[in-house]
Order: sequence, then C-alpha cells, then structure tokens
Amino acid sequence: MDIGDADPNQRYIGIVGKISQTFKDWNQVNRFNRLGPAESGRYERGYLEGKSAGSLDIKGAVLALEGEINAIALNGVRQRSPELQAKGGTLSLDTTPFVDSQQSVVFGKPNPDQPPPVDPPLVFKGDEFLKAGLSSVKVATNGEVRIGQDASIAMVDGGRLDLTGTRLQMSGSIVAHSGAVHLNTRLGQEENLNGDLLLDATARIDTSGKWSNDRPAEGDGKSRFEKSPLWIDRGEVSLKGEGDVRLAKGSLID
Repeated sequence: MDIGDADPNQRYIGIVGKISQTFKDWNQVNRFNRLGPAESGRYERGYLEGKSAGSLDIKGAVLALEGEINAIALNGVRQRSPELQAKGGTLSLDTTPFVDSQQSVVFGKPNPDQPPPVDPPLVFKGDEFLKAGLSSVKVATNGEVRIGQDASIAMVDGGRLDLTGTRLQMSGSIVAHSGAVHLNTRLGQEENLNGDLLLDATARIDTSGKWSNDRPAEGDGKSRFEKSPLWIDRGEVSLKGEGDVRLAKGSLID
C-alpha cells in the first residue's frame, strides 16, 4: 500500500516488507528489508536455554561428605514451566549393599548424650542440598536416620528427597516446594533398629506450591513480565515403614 492511500484513522504498529528511500539530488537509493509476515524470517531477542546437570552415585560401607558439590542448572525466560526447566544434578549415597555397615545418618548436630557409634555418622547441616542446586537426593543406610530439631533440610523448588533407614526419627523440618519427600524404613539387624518411622511434635514437611504474580508492579507503578519459575502445584509426601509409623500431635505435613 502506498502511504498516500493509508487510512489516517487506522492505527499502525510498524512497517514491514521491502522499503526504498530515494535521494534524487545525490542519485542515491537506500533499501531496507523489514522482517514481518511478508518475509520468511523474524527477529527474536537472544535468550538463555539451560541444560540439566549430571549425577553422582556413591556406594560404600562408611561414607563422609565434606567437600563441595556444584550441581546448579540455569534456566532462561522460556523455561519457566517445570516441564521445560533444566534440572539440577542428582546425588545418591548408599551403604545398604554392605550388610555389616550400620552407619547412621544425622541432619543437624549429633546427640552428645548417645555413646559414640562404631562407625562415625554421616552428618549434614541441612542446607547443603539447596546450595549445591541438587534436584534429587537419595540417602540409604542400614542404620538410623535422624533429623534433629535444629535441622532444616531445604531442597530446590521441585526437588526430591528420599531417605531410607532401619529407623527414622524426625524433629526438624523439610522444605521442597512443589517437590517430593519420601521417608522409608525397613527392619534392621539390631533390636533398636526396628523399622519405626517417627515424626515428633516439632516435625514439619512442606511441599506446598508457591504463589506467582505474572505482572508485578515496578516502583514507578508500571507492570513488568515476571521471569521466575512457575512452581505453583503442590508436591507429594510418602511415609512407609516396616515398623510403626507414628505422627505426634503437632507435627505438620503441608
């Protein structure tokens, strides 16, 4: 359409196609090719596309994890929904193939009132998995798993935590928004490793979804497009024990 024939009452958002500008005085013609529906291509701003991290699988009779793990995965603005997101790395720690090993797993500070075990416990503070960016953590032992009241295990959003022992007692908290928490016990060789799974009154497991505002307001009152991941669905929790499974009054699963 010639610009002289354009409707002055119509709102135009751009010019597409091939455009030429002629300067008769200098005998010069400038030509432009504006991409749009009339052309086979289009302009698109560059963006980051993240890829999933790898995995680490360790098996041994007695384990110690004192180093640092970097399993962080980066996601771009086009990877907001969970099914499109690159996943952080996975970690598996397993002592169960060694039947004589009864190494305990402790989250928080070890109990000073208990006699020292034959094998030193595998100790976690609780924030290592989140800092490492791990999307899945599995820990399995022939001994006891204890989550102290001072321990707060934090997973990345959408993360999965599997803990298996011959007795499990939880007094602290586990947070994995839109994620999965699986606590399991089986019968052990010792009388006290009876397969009980206990959640004390202070125990908290949170796999709730998170609220997201897609058009938050800036300081100037204008809205912008949100770029954060969409972890809005609830997660899952399973408790399975070969002994008693007891949830004390006051314990919470969200």
